[in-house]
Amino acid sequence: SSLFLKKILECSNKYNCKNIFIATDDYNFYFELLKYNKLKIYRNTKPNKDIKNIHYSKNNKKTQMFNLLCDLYYIFKSKYFIPSVNSGVSKYVISCIQDENYNNFFDVKNKNIIIK
Repeated sequence: SSLFLKKILECSNKYNCKNIFIATDDYNFYFELLKYNKLKIYRNTKPNKDIKNIHYSKNNKKTQMFNLLCDLYYIFKSKYFIPSVNSGVSKYVISCIQDENYNNFFDVKNKNIIIK
């Protein structure tokens, strides 16, 4: 999480971005970000303390799918994207962003900048 924190703070400073949407498996990361008063932190899916994957932690499969789709929508609507190299969701988002002829299923035009 320290690598993501560093990337978020660098992106915030470089692009004057203060509104941050996070989709993370790390239960504590959201609370760590709240310490930075200049940032406005948003999240849709709230992970449990003991999970390994944020989108497989709900017993209700409809809720699980809804959370994944909402997170994807917010990511596609964001200007900057900081991916997790081991995440299947991140790999999907990167492929959508890099292929300008591909329309994601939300039909949101990909204007995202990938922060590596």
